[in-house]
Amino acid sequence: MFPAEDGKPHRPQFCKKVLQRFCGELGLGSVTQHRLRASFASLHAETGTPITEIQGMLGHKNIATTMIYIETSIQAKRTAQETLGRRLGLA
Repeated sequence: MFPAEDGKPHRPQFCKKVLQRFCGELGLGSVTQHRLRASFASLHAETGTPITEIQGMLGHKNIATTMIYIETSIQAKRTAQETLGRRLGLA
């Protein structure tokens, strides 16, 4: 997304030190780039962004890779179960 000065992608740990410094200053503990991407993808999924759109935003060729980043909150799981229960006439 943001290439290095030579036009090539940054090395994998490009932001690590800066991210650690800011997280330390904000008292957030250890937050990784992967955690930020997972939060980004998960929040989009929870608000209804189509998985193919999330895939494009993350730059993944394979949708299975995108699915690794999407996490479901306990509340979202509970809501889905309750909705299914109502539709089946169990609640």
